[in-house]
Amino acid sequence: MRCTLALTLPFLCLLPCAYALPRVALDGSFAVVCLALTHTGGARGIPLALLAALALLVSRPEIPWRRRTAEALLVVLALGGVFGAAAYANEFLVKERLAVPRPSVRELANEGLLGLSPEAFYALGDKDARRAYLAERLRRPEVRRVLAVRPAVLAHWAHETGYSFPSGHSLASMSFATCFLALGFALAGGWRRRVLSLLPLWALGVCFTRVLLRVHSPTDVTVGGVLGAGLGLLAFLAAWGLLRRWAPNPDPRAEANEPCPSP
Repeated sequence: MRCTLALTLPFLCLLPCAYALPRVALDGSFAVVCLALTHTGGARGIPLALLAALALLVSRPEIPWRRRTAEALLVVLALGGVFGAAAYANEFLVKERLAVPRPSVRELANEGLLGLSPEAFYALGDKDARRAYLAERLRRPEVRRVLAVRPAVLAHWAHETGYSFPSGHSLASMSFATCFLALGFALAGGWRRRVLSLLPLWALGVCFTRVLLRVHSPTDVTVGGVLGAGLGLLAFLAAWGLLRRWAPNPDPRAEANEPCPSP
């Protein structure tokens, strides 16, 4: 646990650097890179990352197949339970209660391109209704002429019509990174542990792309990232408890056997 904290805390301290991120042009290749990275922390990217991290974790050659299966199932159960409950609460309770409009929606409204105030836009109905309205607005030629934004980014804006605070992508990526970082220190070693140690850097990149793409504010990603790190530690503790109960033959390598890598 101490190694996990030692590696995670510096990245959490870097989250407020999002306030210093410049307003970048979204009409070039940089926007495509940001989109690709941000999608890895979304609803489609996280399951793929989970499969990759699980495969890396349970592919250790010194453990039997029965334990591999038990580890995979118990980790998914713990992480899915903690993160699933947190994601539901964030999306349907916290965000709806705080009702903070997204920066992209504010920008479109301020430029006179939304056709509504942010409050009227969010009063249209559910996400599907807002997506349909915004997609239609962003397809208009007069809007495309004013906005110097790639069509793929506009499509992302049209899809991201929920409320803004806190950032779900930041919460998900940092939760996932912290949980698997801790599992790497507890169970793995060598190059597998070093690969898993890069996850907080990836999560920080996901957080920053949310600001660069103008779908979240720095406050959204900072709070979401910090909450995600706490949830990741909680998911690790849940997974470790399940492993000790249902798969009691621990890996011979433990956290104390190898030093923490440098952040």
